[in-house]
Amino acid sequence: MSKKFMKSVSVAVMLLYLFLISGTAAYAKPSDISRHWAAASIENWLSKGVLKEQPAGKFRPDDAIKRIEFIAMINSIFNYTDKSENKFADVIAGSDNGAEVAKAIAAGYIKADRNNKIYPSQALTRVDAVDMLAKVFELEVKNTSEVNKYSDMSKIPSASRDAVSAFTEKGFIAARSDGSFSPYSNVTRAETAVMLDKIMSGLFNSSGTYKLYCTSNAVVNTKDVTLKDTTVDGDLYITEGVGDGDVTLDNVTVKGRTIIRGGGRNSIIIRNSRLAGNVIVSKKDGKIRLVAEGMTTVSTVRLNSGAILEEYEVKLKGFDSVELLDKIPYGQEIRFDGEFGTVNVYSGGARILTDGSIARLDIKKESESMNIRTRSGIVKDLNIDGPKTVLTVDGGLVNSLRLGNTAKGSAVGIAAVAKVSSISNSAGASVKGSSSVSSSSSSSLSLTAYDVSVAKGRSRASNVSVTSGCILSYVSMNPEIAYVDSDTGRIYGIEAGQTQIQVTASKQGYASVYDLFTVTVTGDTIGSTATGYLSISPQNSTEGAADIDIALIYYPGEALANGTVVFSLPSGFRAQAGDQVKTNMGDVDPGQVSYSGDGSKVTVTGLYFSYGEAVALILKERTIPAAGSYSFYATADADGFGTLRTPSAGTGNERVYFTSGES
Repeated sequence: MSKKFMKSVSVAVMLLYLFLISGTAAYAKPSDISRHWAAASIENWLSKGVLKEQPAGKFRPDDAIKRIEFIAMINSIFNYTDKSENKFADVIAGSDNGAEVAKAIAAGYIKADRNNKIYPSQALTRVDAVDMLAKVFELEVKNTSEVNKYSDMSKIPSASRDAVSAFTEKGFIAARSDGSFSPYSNVTRAETAVMLDKIMSGLFNSSGTYKLYCTSNAVVNTKDVTLKDTTVDGDLYITEGVGDGDVTLDNVTVKGRTIIRGGGRNSIIIRNSRLAGNVIVSKKDGKIRLVAEGMTTVSTVRLNSGAILEEYEVKLKGFDSVELLDKIPYGQEIRFDGEFGTVNVYSGGARILTDGSIARLDIKKESESMNIRTRSGIVKDLNIDGPKTVLTVDGGLVNSLRLGNTAKGSAVGIAAVAKVSSISNSAGASVKGSSSVSSSSSSSLSLTAYDVSVAKGRSRASNVSVTSGCILSYVSMNPEIAYVDSDTGRIYGIEAGQTQIQVTASKQGYASVYDLFTVTVTGDTIGSTATGYLSISPQNSTEGAADIDIALIYYPGEALANGTVVFSLPSGFRAQAGDQVKTNMGDVDPGQVSYSGDGSKVTVTGLYFSYGEAVALILKERTIPAAGSYSFYATADADGFGTLRTPSAGTGNERVYFTSGES
């Protein structure tokens, strides 16, 4: 049996699983789909209320779908509510069709032609379908040459070629049997259902708590949704339909991007989660709050609108890297409350408010008329290259402030209770309150602090390089994770997680300087190594199927420093030559991998990575054994100390099952 067929079976089973656990709409099965090749896909999207029946209890799967039907379908998926006031020559304002068109125009995925027409009743073409879906899913093209695969590439409109390339690259659409794309061929209602299956495997359109594995993209389009113990292999969309409501991600892994267009002041909660791709925030009114909690690590947050970024008892990186893009509307506010690494600002006219610590805040030269106010906390390095920037230091500490020669027309105000350790002003900017500045020239003191790891319950020295003769003082940003002796710099691991320590260097006759470094505290015994999470892909196949790769992916429950992971394999899936072990950084050195004599256990040692990263064991080119259920499990020790957890302890999220079906 072919890999392609087995993959189709796996996807079909997953879709059935989604159907059973997610909110579904009551519907009567149309009389004309039971024997249709796309029956499973059609039923899936009918059950969710995305596709609609035709009159007389029919679905008419082989009829061309109309443009207005496709528009209504997209509006349903994203739960759009905003409407444009524009009028069109062929759309009756106030009608059902008019309402759907008004939503699509407001969402920006359709527009009228030169005759001010939408053509709602015309059949949808393949190129129109790709254009609309590429816009609403914000697809990014990585390989623009994908479009060249089609024999009729020259017939594809130039403006649509990137969208077609993106769709083709992701496997959402394929060539006709003759190798053509056929841009102006009609799309049938059945083809629409199958296309949706390929694009997304999770639609959360009812409030509630969900736990599942999404094999592609997932969409949350309503408020009061919690995703718990969930993995999304593609992108996660939190849409405008959420409004000002709440969405919680609790122990969620998103391998693609997280695109947030909805949510309110009460927030999008990201708890003990790993968001591997960029987090893109585009809330129209800029009134949205994102909170990172616990063992959370987030890739770069890219803001197209105002937002509040807040960290609450974060033990890992949280919101470490943030970009403010030029799409942020003038006057919207971005507030930082937590410990941030790098913040790069490309927008103009927005306002920044800081209540936490930022290691490096760069106002790029592309930015203009930014308004920055620091109320408390620390900004280690603040670099202003954008013109007409207004900086108000109301409180806290700015260690180093640099105004480059492109920051013309900028102004700085420093309150008496605030402190700026040093200023370099190449722009000739106005600086008021400079009596609060320790030094207006570059300090000759040199201080560099390096990130360190320490096991829970143990201690170690800080790693600092400093000008001789300096007095050093230390303070931990979270003593509940890592305590530091203020005079000696000795660090004590209290709880597993990450925090920052500030070290300040002082010497008579010089301006004091400081640096921040990250401390990672790992567990050290069976009692302190957190339980991890194991996944398997595929989750099922058919007895006798050959050349199947089985991937076991283990996410430890905390950061690893010289850590160990043990995979335990059932009979029928023993380790063999050619199997692979990988981490996020690539292949693991063979010297770190050992096998038990019978191949039932694979032990990987010497692992160093942050919480949220994973180690994978790939069982290559397997032949699926006899029908039945097979149990796999994995456990870990966070560091090289203490006793390795017994592999048989793998339970709960550390244990997965593979199902072999009868052929």
